[in-house]
Amino acid sequence: MYKRQDWVWDCNGSFPKFVSVSLAVKKTADAPVRSFLMFTILRNDSVIYSQMQPLDPFIRNASSWFMVFKTFRFPDGIPGDAALKVYVWNKDRNLFYADDLKIRYE
Repeated sequence: MYKRQDWVWDCNGSFPKFVSVSLAVKKTADAPVRSFLMFTILRNDSVIYSQMQPLDPFIRNASSWFMVFKTFRFPDGIPGDAALKVYVWNKDRNLFYADDLKIRYE
C-alpha cells in the first residue's frame, strides 16, 4: 500500500481547508485497476472522516503514466490528536504502479 500519515497538531493551529493530492499511476494491462486514492482521518484507530477518488477515470491505457489529481475538503472540528492518512486503496489487489505521491495542505 502506498501511504503517508500526518497529524492535525502538525498544522500548528492553522487547520487546512483543503488537502490537494497528486499521484502518478501506470497500469500493467488494459483492464481497470479498480483502486482508489483515499483521504482518511482517524482518531484512536477509528475512522472519523473519509473521502475517495477512483483512479480509473484518470488512466486511459497501459502504455503511459497518468497523473491523478484530487482536492479533498478538510472538515471543520477535527481534534488535534487525529491522524491524517493519504493512501492508495487497492482493494482487488490488481497490479499497477504508483509513484510521486504529493500532498499539499491549503
